[in-house]
Amino acid sequence: MIARIAASSNIMDSQGTFKIGERKYTIVGKILWKKDILMAAADVGGTVSRTMCLHMTDRRTTVQTDGVEEELV
Repeated sequence: MIARIAASSNIMDSQGTFKIGERKYTIVGKILWKKDILMAAADVGGTVSRTMCLHMTDRRTTVQTDGVEEELV
């Protein structure tokens, strides 16, 4: 099993005061590591929101940011 992660941006914390995104990403990484699940790709951080789409028919994962959709590989 592999994992692809998108999110953890600092939308409400552009100064990085609380580092909520970094903390979430670290915790998810530890949980996956303990379960022997490989993190194949990640699109995290920054101050933009993301929409993640799982295409079940062809097993692709795409992330849309500011109206631009890119495949997460």
